[in-house]
Amino acid sequence: PPRSTPLYSSAASDVYKRQIRQCQKKLKMIGYGLKITGVLDELTRDTILAFQRHWLPNQLTGKFDVETVWRMETVLRASE
Repeated sequence: PPRSTPLYSSAASDVYKRQIRQCQKKLKMIGYGLKITGVLDELTRDTILAFQRHWLPNQLTGKFDVETVWRMETVLRASE
């Protein structure tokens, strides 16, 4: 049988997991109850959406895109 080929190399996959982990850490530091897993699971997506509803109401994607990460960093800096 044919072997399934991963969509990403393991190096790219590691980078992606690190990015998700960083996003989860930022959300946790802001005050959202979220485990740091490195997996973009349903709870993480829902938490990103909750953050976006509050801080980026015109951009409800559930993704940790550049604008969302920038806003997380802005919120964290303001709370220092």
